[in-house]
Amino acid sequence: MKTPPGFDNLALAFGNPDYRLYALAGFPSLIGTWIQRVAVGWLAWELTESGTWLGLIAFADMLPVMILTPISGAFADRLDRLAISRLLQYALSLQALVLAGLVLADLITIELLVMLTFVQGILQAVFHPFRQALIANMVGPRELVGAIAVNSMMWHSARFIGPALAGVAIVAFGAGVAIAINVATYVPFLIALHLISVQRHGTGAGRSLAAIPREIADGVRLAAAHPAIGPMFVLLFAISVAGRAAAELLPGFAGAVFDRDAMGLAWLTSAAGFGAMLGSLFAAHRSSPDRLPGRVIGSSVLLVAALCGFVATDIFAVALPCLALSAFALAIGGVGTQTIVQYAVPEAFRGRVLGLYGLLWLGCPAVGTLAVGALSDLWGLQAALAVAVLLPAAAWLWTAGRRRAIEAGLAPPP
Repeated sequence: MKTPPGFDNLALAFGNPDYRLYALAGFPSLIGTWIQRVAVGWLAWELTESGTWLGLIAFADMLPVMILTPISGAFADRLDRLAISRLLQYALSLQALVLAGLVLADLITIELLVMLTFVQGILQAVFHPFRQALIANMVGPRELVGAIAVNSMMWHSARFIGPALAGVAIVAFGAGVAIAINVATYVPFLIALHLISVQRHGTGAGRSLAAIPREIADGVRLAAAHPAIGPMFVLLFAISVAGRAAAELLPGFAGAVFDRDAMGLAWLTSAAGFGAMLGSLFAAHRSSPDRLPGRVIGSSVLLVAALCGFVATDIFAVALPCLALSAFALAIGGVGTQTIVQYAVPEAFRGRVLGLYGLLWLGCPAVGTLAVGALSDLWGLQAALAVAVLLPAAAWLWTAGRRRAIEAGLAPPP
C-alpha cells in the first residue's frame, strides 16, 4: 500500500515492530486515561459546582509535574527507562482501581478525589520523561520524527474517542463504571511493555545522587542557551497555560455557560480532541526541521483567535468549532516543539530537557488553571479565560521577531 505523499515519516515509524506494538497496545490505555479524566472532572463538578474546585483538581493533577518532572528527567538519563516505565504503569493501574472502587461504593468525597488525583499526578509526572525518552531508544534517527507524530496522534485521537465513550458511560452507568473501564485498558499496554526491546542508553552507574541538582541545572542551562529550544519553550509555556486552562474548565463551561449535562461535556471534550487529532496529523506532514518554528509560532496566533471566539459566545454550536480550532492549534504547537527538542538535544541531555518540556507543557499550566478557576468564581468562566488568552498573544509577539534566529539554530544533535 502506497504511503500518502508527505507522510513517509509515519510509515517509517510503524515499520519498526517494537514501536508498532508499543503504539497500538498503548492506544486503549490512552483512551482509558481520557475516560477517567472526563469522569473525574464531572465528579468534581457534581460534588461542588465550583470553578475553584475544578481548578484545584487540575492543580493537583499538574502540580507534581512542576516539582518532579525535572528530577525524573535526570533519573531518565541514569536508569533503565523500560523497566521504570513498566513499574509506573502498574502503579497507575492500581490508582485507577482504588478510585473506581471508591466511586462505585459511593464513598468518594471531593477531598478524596483531589488526593487520588494528586497521586495520579505524581505517577504521571515521573513517567513523562521516561516515556518521551524511551521512544528515542526504540526507534532509529530516521524514524524519530514520525514516532513523535504518531505518539501525538494516538494521544489526541484518544482525546476525541475517550470523552465520547465517557459521556455515554457516565450517563448510562455512572462515573465509577467509566473509571473501571480505564483500569481494564492498562492490561494490553503492560503486556506490550514486557514484549518490546529497546536500545540501551548511557546510565548513571557510578555517579553520585548528590550530582543530580547539578545535572538538572546543566539541562536547564543547555535549554535556555539553545537558540531554538529556549525561545520555543517560552512560547510553549504561554500556549499551554491558556490551552490547558480551557480544557480543565470545560466541566464548568458545560454546566454554567452552556447549561448542558455530562453528554454536553463529552461533546466539548471530543470537539477539542477531534481538533487536536487533526492538528497532530497536520504536524506529522513532511516538513524540514528548520521550518517547524514557523509552524509553531503561526499556530499561537490561531490559538488566540479561536479561544477568543470560544469565550465570546454562549451558543453551544458556535463554541464547538472554536474549541476544536483552538485544540488544532495547540496540538501543532505541542508536537512541533517536542519535535524540535528531540531533534536538537544531545542524547546525554535528552531525559532532562524532555523533563523541562513536560514541566512547561503539563506542569506550569497547573498554576494558571488554578488562578483562572479562582477568578471564574469572581468574574465568570468566560472573562477569566479571556485574561489567560493574553499570555500566548504576548509570547507570539516576542517569538515572531526571533523566528530567523530560531530556524538558524536548528542543527542535528552530536
